[in-house]
Amino acid sequence: MLESIRELRRRKNFTLRQLSEKTGYTVSFLSQLERGIKNPSLDALRAIAQALDVSLVSLMNNSDYTAGSRGETGDAAGESGFCVLPPDGRRTMPIDLPGVRYQLLNAQQLAPGHAGDVTMVLCTLQPGCSSSGKMVSHLYTEVCFVIAGRIRALRAGGEELLGPGDTIRVTPGVLHDFYNVGDAPAVVLAVTF
Repeated sequence: MLESIRELRRRKNFTLRQLSEKTGYTVSFLSQLERGIKNPSLDALRAIAQALDVSLVSLMNNSDYTAGSRGETGDAAGESGFCVLPPDGRRTMPIDLPGVRYQLLNAQQLAPGHAGDVTMVLCTLQPGCSSSGKMVSHLYTEVCFVIAGRIRALRAGGEELLGPGDTIRVTPGVLHDFYNVGDAPAVVLAVTF
C-alpha cells in the first residue's frame, strides 16, 4: 500500500511538498509513510486519497490484492464475472489506531478496475475503542451494519446506540465517530459510496 502512495503521487506528477500542501501533513511524515517507516492514521489515508483524487481503496490497490481471490474457475481477475475473496485473502489497512482493525472487502481487491466508487470495509473495534479516534466527516455517504457488539454512534448534537442487525447511514459532511461500548469486540461492515 505504501508503495502505491508513491506510485500514485508520481503518476499525478506531485512532489512530496505539493502533496504536503494538499494534505496538511509534513513532507517528512509523507516520506516516512512512503518508505514504510510510519503507519498512517485513517485520517491521513483519507487526506492523501482526497489529495490524489482517488478512492481509499486505490491507495491499497496493488498486486497483493488479487493473490487471495479466485473467480468461478480459479481466475484471480474474475474474468468469469464471479469473484470470491476468502477471509485469508483480505487486506488489513495498516493504520495507527490501537484496538482497531480495518479489512478491505472491496471488489477492486478481487478485480482491479471493476470496483467503481463503492468501498466495503470490515471494522473490528476492541472494547472501549473508537473507529477514528475523533469526530470525522467524509465527502461520501457511509452505511454501516453492526454484525456483532454494541456501538455508540456519535454525531454533533446526538448519538444512537446500535446493536447486532442495526444499520446506520451517515450523510456526507456529518461529523461522527463510532465507539465500542460493549465488553466484547464489535464488528461493523461499512460501505461507502
